[in-house]
Amino acid sequence: MAVVIDKKFTLSKIEIDNVSQVITDFTKDFLNEKKSLKLRLIIEELLIKISKEFQNEVHCELSIEKRFTNGVITLIYDQKPYNPLLEEDEEFSTQLFEKIGLNPIYENKENKNIITFIIEKN
Repeated sequence: MAVVIDKKFTLSKIEIDNVSQVITDFTKDFLNEKKSLKLRLIIEELLIKISKEFQNEVHCELSIEKRFTNGVITLIYDQKPYNPLLEEDEEFSTQLFEKIGLNPIYENKENKNIITFIIEKN
């Protein structure tokens, strides 16, 4: 298992764009261009939901790694338990994940919210 990126950041418009770009660059090895773009938009929407929920600067950690032939993206943020995957609307739905072959996993451990994406190589 090789960690490719380990980044700490505070959610802001600029950081959301930066994180989205980092994820897009990483997923090029795993997803075709169309799916990679969809994932970027989904991640951006997810980060915006988290930012809006807490109405302040949210401190996050992003870990991106390769595990065998899969990519793993882990987002961790310290706040009260909040699973943005449960809040669906016309712009955001878990069906979006399913369409690109992802099943994100949310868990809360030791007062940390953790969302994990496992990306299988196409």
